[in-house]
Amino acid sequence: MKSLTLFQKNKNNKIQEWKIWVIENGASGFPEVHILHGLIDGKKQTTFDVISSGVNEGKANATTALEQAYLVMERKITKQKEQGYSEEQSNIEQSFSIDWTKPLPKELCFFKPKNSIEDKKLKELEKAKRSRLSVKRDGLCHILYVSDFGIDLLSRRMDVVSDRFPHLISELKSLPPKTILLGEIIYEKNGRDDFKTCCSICRSDAEVAKQKQDSLGKVKYYVFDLAFYKGVNLLTTTTFGERRDLLINLLKQMNLKYTIISEIINKPFEDAMEEVKQRGLEGLVIWDSNGIMEEKRAFTLNGKSDRPNVLWKSKPKFELDAIARFDPDNEIGEWGNGKNKNKMKSVFIYQINDDGKEIFICKCGGGFTDEDREKYSNSKIFPLVFQIEFDSIISKTGSLRFPVFIRERKDKNINECVLDDRIIAAKSIEELDDEIE
Repeated sequence: MKSLTLFQKNKNNKIQEWKIWVIENGASGFPEVHILHGLIDGKKQTTFDVISSGVNEGKANATTALEQAYLVMERKITKQKEQGYSEEQSNIEQSFSIDWTKPLPKELCFFKPKNSIEDKKLKELEKAKRSRLSVKRDGLCHILYVSDFGIDLLSRRMDVVSDRFPHLISELKSLPPKTILLGEIIYEKNGRDDFKTCCSICRSDAEVAKQKQDSLGKVKYYVFDLAFYKGVNLLTTTTFGERRDLLINLLKQMNLKYTIISEIINKPFEDAMEEVKQRGLEGLVIWDSNGIMEEKRAFTLNGKSDRPNVLWKSKPKFELDAIARFDPDNEIGEWGNGKNKNKMKSVFIYQINDDGKEIFICKCGGGFTDEDREKYSNSKIFPLVFQIEFDSIISKTGSLRFPVFIRERKDKNINECVLDDRIIAAKSIEELDDEIE
């Protein structure tokens, strides 16, 4: 039996223990991968996976069940270490400081905005004229790191991806050493953020990423914060307003084509959100312009972003009426599990096209109360008309992003649920090939 124990300090400054081991011939009769986790001086939980067979049978890289169990164990260990767990308990007690002569640690993770803001807090900020509304772009977070030896662009997981974006490295190489910018890689098409193409480029290897950009156009770097400047941690020592002024002064001296500073909408929140809808933007980030982040909240060493109480995100919500169907015996909708076993987990959503045919839009499982799930578990009451709230519509497929049930529309007939113009427009957008020919 091989085992390993890892440790991590949580947000409450308590030490968590995570132990994994393989039992070569478990109670199941097969190799088993067991995990024990919990506070080091508290109650522990244990889970295990049964590995009943190997993979790739008959191939050169075939594995036995036991070999596969150890591979599963190694993958789980790697994932825990990426999330900040350490083999030495003493390591997690050490305070963090950047060594500008070395790469940033893999488990380093910068802040994220809180998922929402209370109306009371928003009104307080607006009344005090401390609210700064920056446009949230639909891209992938990247960190620009200028060490003592050069400049690198890193993904949120701290993988170096500089060779995919030489145009960004070239125009930012004059930044002073010991500087860190936080931003998003974005790809614009027809004045809108194209998240799918952005992902396709960012997740390709270097040569393919450059080929795609040569063919489709270069990505841009949308900078939203200046975390460190000449070795000084600005996140916990300066306000957002001060950091933004410094960032503007720093970048305006450079000849930038592909690097842009986050846009501020100087309007009251409601008016700004209306502009977001009209322009088809992803949303807003609401900053407390006088807010300073607390120590250990601006960034962590556990691989998980904290959410300081000085910034919040807000996305516009859209609504439509659609036909809901639930018939899991015919693979329409899904049953729940756990506490929702034998209850509806999700319904399928449809609208009617010009030919009178029902077009599948997406599945919807959010927004339902326990009572709703009980009620809508009866497939015989369907079809029904549901009012659905969503964030946006995915190009080409026309699927809704983050659909949530609002209410049943008893005043509407299913024949009134015609295909929404916004979905038609999204489905007409041509999907770009994954590979460059």
